[in-house]
Amino acid sequence: LHRLCPRDFLAGTALALSTGDRLDIGDTRRQLQQAGYRAVDTVYEHGEYAVRGAIVDLFPMGSDLPIRIELFDDEIETLRTFDPDSQRTLEKITHFRLLPAHEYPMTPAAVDRFRQRYDDRFPDSPRHNPLLQDLVRGIAAPGLEYYLPLFFEGLATIFDYLPADTGLILEDELHGAAEGFWQEVEHRHEQLSHDRLHPILSPASLFLPVSDFFERSKSFRRAVFTTRANPQQRFVALPPLAVDLKAAEPLGALQRMLAEGLCVALAAESPGRQQMLLELLADHGIQ
Repeated sequence: LHRLCPRDFLAGTALALSTGDRLDIGDTRRQLQQAGYRAVDTVYEHGEYAVRGAIVDLFPMGSDLPIRIELFDDEIETLRTFDPDSQRTLEKITHFRLLPAHEYPMTPAAVDRFRQRYDDRFPDSPRHNPLLQDLVRGIAAPGLEYYLPLFFEGLATIFDYLPADTGLILEDELHGAAEGFWQEVEHRHEQLSHDRLHPILSPASLFLPVSDFFERSKSFRRAVFTTRANPQQRFVALPPLAVDLKAAEPLGALQRMLAEGLCVALAAESPGRQQMLLELLADHGIQ
């Protein structure tokens, strides 16, 4: 239900690098800073980068391991993952994609827009809000994501990120869980909305209302699974279906059940077992 940063923000700040690409260290520094990465002496955590001569270390968001870029002049000679604890390289890779460090921009222009919108939205708020002061100094303080609408003209939802042919699997208890989440959000908003030093935005500006969520989901293919028993349904145990290779019809029990017109699903524990099962069924005329 969280509203998300626009897709074009991610597309505009993501950086794809491959061996053989040209890379200007000065331009790369600026790109990393604009994407919210912080310069350090040694890279240990996500969102950090370090430049040492012709070597650039960085820890991309969403990556399990940091990346070491080794340059020959202005060309990427090698890309390697490395252990952040020992700083030893692990294995070569040929390319990687760098996501922004945060779901909002940290450029001077973006910070100016944020300050203007903050003042417009909260005209009575004291100017010494620690979070706002950190942002002006280029520090992305925890909790800044709850002011996401002040960074952009409009926000996206999870549905804006899904391809049009996506299929959704919904549980019947999802609606109750979503309603419970929304009630918790409103309760916390009521508790915290009176703090002038830390003003907060309305729930609807940060989260997708439950009714809107389910309305948007209708534009996709959907499968809804029920977890509650229907008193009108009758459940019976499966009959013995073991294969009897000595019988005249080794799959006779299965064939008799299939003859009843039931919809049957068969599961195999591995691709090899699946192939054996398919061959066995094909030998006895079962597709």
